[in-house]
Amino acid sequence: MERKIELNKSRQVLTGAGNIPLWVWLAFAAYGVILVCFLQNFASWKSLNVLLGLIALPLVTRVKGLNGVDYRYGICAFVCALLTFFAPANTLLYWAVVFALLFVIEAGIGKLNGMPLLIALLMSPIVRYAADVFSFPIRLQLTRLVGNAMQLAGMDITVHGNMIMHNDNEFAVDQACMGLNMLITSLIIGVMMLAICQQRFNKTLGNRWLIPVMLITLVLNLGSNVVRMICLVAFNILPENPMHDWIGILCLIAYVLLPSIWLMGWLVKRYGSERSVAMPVEISARLSSPFMLLVQLALLITVFFAATVVRKEKAALPDDSSPVPAVAGFTASRFDAGIIKLQSQQSLVYIKHIPGFYSAEHNPMICWRGSGYAFRKIEKKKIAGHDVYTALLDNGSHQLYTAWWYDNGQRSTIDQLSWRWDNLKGSHDYSLLNVTAASTSDMMAAVTNILNQKPFNHILSGM
Repeated sequence: MERKIELNKSRQVLTGAGNIPLWVWLAFAAYGVILVCFLQNFASWKSLNVLLGLIALPLVTRVKGLNGVDYRYGICAFVCALLTFFAPANTLLYWAVVFALLFVIEAGIGKLNGMPLLIALLMSPIVRYAADVFSFPIRLQLTRLVGNAMQLAGMDITVHGNMIMHNDNEFAVDQACMGLNMLITSLIIGVMMLAICQQRFNKTLGNRWLIPVMLITLVLNLGSNVVRMICLVAFNILPENPMHDWIGILCLIAYVLLPSIWLMGWLVKRYGSERSVAMPVEISARLSSPFMLLVQLALLITVFFAATVVRKEKAALPDDSSPVPAVAGFTASRFDAGIIKLQSQQSLVYIKHIPGFYSAEHNPMICWRGSGYAFRKIEKKKIAGHDVYTALLDNGSHQLYTAWWYDNGQRSTIDQLSWRWDNLKGSHDYSLLNVTAASTSDMMAAVTNILNQKPFNHILSGM
């Protein structure tokens, strides 16, 4: 058992007034500066999921043990910070800061439950990115499932990629739809509801239940989207109809939130353990020891230098004025530090360099959406013996046809895990190739020429 100590004047400087040590507040301030100065543009701090996560944090956080007795988060923070020196990525720096903050809390206030870590994960941009990009196969399967179900019901339905055709109208299951767009939000709300149920029944579910709870919420969300798509197609509710979004909200409430409330309440009552009487936080001898303060200071310095490495890596990228290798038949220019733009009379090509296996790429489903275009008829096709993704871009008044894949000059693929694993094993850096044209025939001809003739290999090998 930790012995309680009397604080002399020198230690009172470290602990300050009350039970929370002064060095804890100083550490919070220091890591806050790192977040603001080095990760300001990494996360969408004003997005719904981040704001909801910040609201959820004080609700789901529970101190369940003495402070100063666990170094688990400190070890994780050191590992992430050290990895950042070898793979300078904002994601690693973000997790170094998150783990460091959790380590500070556990050392200065008390041992935490697992929910704050889960909320930090759901708030992170990598989850939003994964929901946008990696959910693409899920959207195709949902489209096929809804189409098959409605065909079995005798409805005249045609399915093309992520599009359902009915009564000459198109219905798309895309990343911008109300249902799938609320996936992360519903997961955060699910964690909040679990915390509320635990407080209501004065019981606690162990951390091992967090993953099953998330999987249940995910399955409910997917089921909600199936019902939503069936309703939209069956009642011919197009995107411009206000009911299009209201159907998504009603399905979220009826098929995700309400079942989650009942199910989580039942789980807490059935499998939860009685909470022990809350004990006031006490300052332990180990907490105010020079060793703990030395570890905290060493971690802060390591995270700070890791942040400077990430910043220097970005500064070392070629600037917009760096020369671009010439390509016959194309006008070449540098769009920004890592993106080369090549334009011919028939097509527009973007070559977007990916610095490493750990990096997020400039996925066209995100970039074109930022330019005001919506993705339609997303499909996987085989062109010139290679798999590529194709889609119709539509901004309401203008349509374009686009295709994309990953290429390093030696190998092409559309599989995220495949190119990342290949790059991790030591292959040359991959780039995302995005080919866009005014017609399907021009786009297909341009892609076929690029895959067969490989006119950009000298650019890919030099990136």
